[in-house]
Amino acid sequence: VYGNRAFEKALVELDNIFEQAGFIPIACGAFIGEHSYCTKANPIAPGRPDNNDLLQAELFGKAIKKKWNAGIIDACNMKAVSDLPMTMSAKLRFIAGVLKIKFVKSKQRNVPETDLGRCIHCGLCVRICPAGAISKENECDTDADKCIRCCACVKMCRQGAKTFNTPFAPLLSRNFYKKKPNITIV
Repeated sequence: VYGNRAFEKALVELDNIFEQAGFIPIACGAFIGEHSYCTKANPIAPGRPDNNDLLQAELFGKAIKKKWNAGIIDACNMKAVSDLPMTMSAKLRFIAGVLKIKFVKSKQRNVPETDLGRCIHCGLCVRICPAGAISKENECDTDADKCIRCCACVKMCRQGAKTFNTPFAPLLSRNFYKKKPNITIV
């Protein structure tokens, strides 16, 4: 699953891991999900996966089952799956935006922040943080060294107490607003 920008070499890297572990992947796919930086102000694949995406995932699963039940265990060539092409102008606009962000010093924190007036200390953010960057003792602070900026805490906070204001969100929203398709190979 990727956030409508690019999955780059993720399938190739997975294929290498599978190969080293002795697995034979018989299918692969790259599905769109709402980008972790998506907000109302900066939509990046908002609402994805949508009903059509879920239908495609269901059909993908059925095709895999059919292949398996038929005894077809030929390897899916994950290395042959390339990311969707991007126009040169879009690529240059995005690179220029990234470089501008990287070279202009920002005073913004690099982790999600907590609005103390909204936080009810329910501990949900502590439980859902995959990196353990939020401690039970102090759920209002995020450990910048551990945080992977996945924004799970922002997305799941029922009180809207967590926010992550990154200059990358508007850049991604401007450059990757076109709805990308899912890619599957069985």
